[in-house]
Amino acid sequence: MKKVILGFAVIMLAVVSISCSKPSTPKDVVTSYLQAMKNKDYEKAADYFYYEGTKDEIKTHKSQMVDLIEKGGDALEERGGIKSFKINSVEEDGDKAVVRGEITYGNGEVDDDEVIETKKVDGKWYIDTDK
Repeated sequence: MKKVILGFAVIMLAVVSISCSKPSTPKDVVTSYLQAMKNKDYEKAADYFYYEGTKDEIKTHKSQMVDLIEKGGDALEERGGIKSFKINSVEEDGDKAVVRGEITYGNGEVDDDEVIETKKVDGKWYIDTDK
């Protein structure tokens, strides 16, 4: 019985650690970000950006990002929200990558040349805000 419980605990730990990990490729981070935007989960969308500084500074930066994303979400809603998205290409260059794709909005409009830049920090990919 102890082996069954231990086995179950190990499986649950593996599932939790996998589900809590950051996306491991530029495509993954952009897909996760766009899915969060589609779901209007702006707090989660802000998790896909990299923040530097002390804990308090990071908290402030993330809060500011959530506010910006919410404003962007309002603009998305004027277009009917994100209906679907498709990643067309990923161009990696070291710790930087450009993800190109297509977003279809609820009102039928299509942005067929969406470009999102990403960067790798400490082995994890984030949406790049350093422009």
